[in-house]
Amino acid sequence: MVVEDVLTELYSHACGGGVTAWISIWPRTLPPILGDRVQLQQLLLNLILNGADAMAEVTGRARTLTVRSWRADADRVALAVSDSGTGIEGTTPPPCSRRSPSAKGRPSNT
Repeated sequence: MVVEDVLTELYSHACGGGVTAWISIWPRTLPPILGDRVQLQQLLLNLILNGADAMAEVTGRARTLTVRSWRADADRVALAVSDSGTGIEGTTPPPCSRRSPSAKGRPSNT
């Protein structure tokens, strides 16, 4: 499974930063996700590393990273990555359908 593979790779990084990772996959037998495995791993890796970075300055409380996946409906699987970082004060994140520049300078849907 992509989630477990990525978390196995990141175990030492997360533990070294004092991060507790919670994984919730329900039901345990989710249908396969259609897509390029490497790209899905890279996407999940980026989300997890961003969450770990967001908690770097957290002191006095637990640093928790949660990865959840579930069956959204008969044909879709949902995945969420959340962290206990401080967040971005005073701003609202852009909607997911908004186009923003990619790392290569070309617009991409995010």
